[in-house]
Amino acid sequence: MEPDGIGRLGRIARARARLPANVRALGWVSFANDFASELAYPVTPLFLTVTLGAPVAVIGLIEGIAEGVFGNGCAALAVHAAAGKRRDLLDLADRRAEPA
Repeated sequence: MEPDGIGRLGRIARARARLPANVRALGWVSFANDFASELAYPVTPLFLTVTLGAPVAVIGLIEGIAEGVFGNGCAALAVHAAAGKRRDLLDLADRRAEPA
């Protein structure tokens, strides 16, 4: 028990009550958007092959490009650093990618 008599749940409830309603609503909208995109991601290759008749090689190409560009953000950081900006971010990404 907390020394002031307010438990952890009480502190959470007070913090939640102080949060404006539009911020809570935006949080739920963000959650729903993330959930919907996670549901659509596994269905996309099936849609492309069955409905649109795309060959499997095209699916692999699309997945490879997406992984290369958006995989862990290092490609975007490399392009940004090549322009002479934010070299420290690229160094941080390199250190993060190294095995422990």
